[in-house]
Amino acid sequence: MSEDSRGLKYSNIVFFVMLAFFVMLQLVLYKFMINKSDNIVHMAFVRTLFTGEQVDGFPAQMKAYPLFHITAWMLSIVCLGNTDVAGICVLIGANVASVIIIRHLLKGLTDGENIGTKYLIDFVSIAYLIFSPIAGFLTDGRFYKRQCGPNPWHNPTITFVRPIGLLAFFFFVCVIKSMENGREKKEYRKALVCFSVFSVLSVLAKPSFMMVFLPAMGCYAFIYWMRDVKGRFPDAIKLLVAVLPTFAVLLGQSVFFQFIDEGTAGTVKFSIGGFSQFSLTEIICVSMATFPVPVIALLLYRKEILKTAEVKTSYIALLIGFIEMFMLTNGPTGDFSWGYDLSVGLATVVVLVQSFCLKEKNKDWRRILLMVLFLIQVVMGLLYIFILYHNGGREWF
Repeated sequence: MSEDSRGLKYSNIVFFVMLAFFVMLQLVLYKFMINKSDNIVHMAFVRTLFTGEQVDGFPAQMKAYPLFHITAWMLSIVCLGNTDVAGICVLIGANVASVIIIRHLLKGLTDGENIGTKYLIDFVSIAYLIFSPIAGFLTDGRFYKRQCGPNPWHNPTITFVRPIGLLAFFFFVCVIKSMENGREKKEYRKALVCFSVFSVLSVLAKPSFMMVFLPAMGCYAFIYWMRDVKGRFPDAIKLLVAVLPTFAVLLGQSVFFQFIDEGTAGTVKFSIGGFSQFSLTEIICVSMATFPVPVIALLLYRKEILKTAEVKTSYIALLIGFIEMFMLTNGPTGDFSWGYDLSVGLATVVVLVQSFCLKEKNKDWRRILLMVLFLIQVVMGLLYIFILYHNGGREWF
């Protein structure tokens, strides 16, 4: 418990109460969803691992990113062979881990003194896994269909990779801040190793996170290096070495997808509008419905919002995710949407909290506008979950 200069006290109890309600929401949803939508094929793979016998119905490319399936299989042993219960536990655990990690990451943006900002972070950390595009005239009433969104509840591997990817992102930020502040090598050596390890684990869970955030982190590191090419060259080499294992795994996965798996992942093509074949007008509309907070914050704050490594890297990742979503395709499966979804989620909450940490009190209306937009998205996200449940798990609406 902490206290500010006005005598107001902050308590973690509020956060844990909200988290408890969030867990109960997941229990209800996942108990219903575990054998619906994308969960069907992923849980078939888990049963194959558990029984040792081939269970039909899952694409072979899942073998290239088996971390969720292996984790659920191992937990199935504890659950006396009940793979469904194991899957539910893994997914709820992954979401709780994401909340805790993003909460810690967002706290790093603040000075730790404002009680209101602390409660805001508690709320945003949970709402981060709920908010969705604003279904309405911009999306022709769609919640998820075609434009996708930051929280695809129907896909277990995107849920599972999120906390692992967030840890990789967190340790990258730790390394960059240590380098920028000129700290001793020993202070960021562990963070560098952790960044490397969690980067590898994330692509083994699902390559989508690193397909967006690895180039984003690379761009940020390159800009950092260019400010002092000679003096920062050793730092650039350390970061490069740290991501080499991840590149090796991604290369292996690419070979598996395109050759060993007989091309079932589809051939990557350049296509304006992406797999949904959006027109330019539609791209603008669904973008404003999906990530209005980062766009409007940049218009209102300009360079002022680009204050931290977290925000800068998130914006770069969002741009890369946007390009992948709306300019690349590998067929109707929409595989380039997953990294975009993850970049939308992180960019939205990081930018929102950063806006509340800026000191200009005479322009509070800007952050209030951003918060209102985010609250609308949270309400839409809750409505999406409700309809998802009552639609029998069908998410494409």
